[in-house]
Amino acid sequence: MALPELLKNNLRIPLIGAPMFIVSGPELVIAQCQAGIVGSFPALNARPQEKLEDWLLQIKEELAAYAAAKRRPDCRAVRRQSDCACEQYASSGGHGNLR
Repeated sequence: MALPELLKNNLRIPLIGAPMFIVSGPELVIAQCQAGIVGSFPALNARPQEKLEDWLLQIKEELAAYAAAKRRPDCRAVRRQSDCACEQYASSGGHGNLR
């Protein structure tokens, strides 16, 4: 069975955090997902039932923010690229393109 596309780049090890009655909630699921495993909780843990939608929204928003933060470039790497471009420009006697 092929791994679903959603999990291919996000799953560190093939592990599912067991849904534990009363204990599992959105905070645990978020931490599990950020650690690279599949997080889960029983829907019955969200009480009253209307709270389930809030939990799902919280998980979705926090994981989206986490994913966006992971995509930001490393400032040190960007700075080093800039330094290299300046060094190349200077070593060329000021001729050429400054990237």
